[in-house]
Amino acid sequence: MVAHFMVLRHHGSKLLNGSQIRPLVGGALERTTELKVIEGNTPQSVLDDLGDQAMNIFKRGLPKNLMRGFVSDIGASEFFTYVENTVTLEKALASIALLSPDFVEKDGCIFWSANADEYDPRKYPMHGLKKDARGQYVASQERADIERYRNNFSVSQFFSRWEDSPERPVFCIGLSKEDYELCHAFAARIAKHWNSELLECFPEKRFLFEVTDNLLDEYGVCITFWQA
Repeated sequence: MVAHFMVLRHHGSKLLNGSQIRPLVGGALERTTELKVIEGNTPQSVLDDLGDQAMNIFKRGLPKNLMRGFVSDIGASEFFTYVENTVTLEKALASIALLSPDFVEKDGCIFWSANADEYDPRKYPMHGLKKDARGQYVASQERADIERYRNNFSVSQFFSRWEDSPERPVFCIGLSKEDYELCHAFAARIAKHWNSELLECFPEKRFLFEVTDNLLDEYGVCITFWQA
């Protein structure tokens, strides 16, 4: 494994990156100590050889550079500061809930539901869609086609409110390049978390996820899943 090193500056108990170093009163500079920070799972023996100031870091979740596409830029370099300054607790909780929907199992098929207590199977006929030899969509009774059709969720059509950005030109499926990339990033995280939730509910099953544009009869950036 190739180790990538970054040098951070340490002053007292506070960790600062190089761009945040400031002269002290009177023009004196802070005394700094180099910290060797390695991205990845490096064995402790290797860290020991690098000295007391070496440590592993593990970058998780969404890449921080996604924030470059945010219209509501507040100058934050990570999501915690952005949420702290722009999102209420209620909105944060509601957003987290999207990562853990309810699931319904009926006739061997598994569907996601915003609220399983209000699920009425009479409103959802058990049929799916698939393309025939001519490339036309036709009804299907196969389980995978039913699940793929019924679980189809258009991310870009889901949001009724968007940040105002009239200066951004349309790039694809009615979205700017920045919003298009953000929708795909959002859909990818949905897939990751929904798959984890599904495996908790159905540990003996496996699921396939698809993230693509204009899926079946839905427009925009879409996500769906079905049993493998």
